[in-house]
Amino acid sequence: MEEKNYYKQLGTKQLFLKEVEESSAKELWDDIYSDYDYYKTYMNEEIEDYETYFNMVSSYKELYEKGNHFRWAIYSKIDNHILGLIQLRKIDLINNNCSAAWILMKQEQGKGYMVEAASEVFRFAFENLNMNRIECSILEENEKSIALAEKLGMIKEGIRRESWKENEEYKNDCIYSLIKSDRR
Repeated sequence: MEEKNYYKQLGTKQLFLKEVEESSAKELWDDIYSDYDYYKTYMNEEIEDYETYFNMVSSYKELYEKGNHFRWAIYSKIDNHILGLIQLRKIDLINNNCSAAWILMKQEQGKGYMVEAASEVFRFAFENLNMNRIECSILEENEKSIALAEKLGMIKEGIRRESWKENEEYKNDCIYSLIKSDRR
């Protein structure tokens, strides 16, 4: 994939989306990743400490440069405050599909930010990456993410039974997708 700075191309009326920077790691740790009970539907592996999380953030740039994983921090245009994260991953350039995932800080939920951010990321995937399909894997119990996927026009394709292991318990996840031709 040719070198492009995709991160600087994304913005909406209220938000701008840019590369997750090491300078944002502390705030993301404090508001999301220090609370496993909060983020366990986004990532089923607990992050031990801030240093481990900081090293993860440092590795995002390398993933982006390989062209198969894009992770954006979502910022408010009003006060430049970080609100959450959204990503495209498992980018398959042969079949033109990818997966999406998202998480907002607790205090930012219910304000419409993720609908706005995901709509822009989906536009980017279809128009800039030439994706034909975007899918999400959402735990059956994650009602807010399911509602968001449906708001975005995603269609529930089915349930993967016991495909997500949390501690020693297996859980079902729902597969949602949006096809380029489905866009409203």
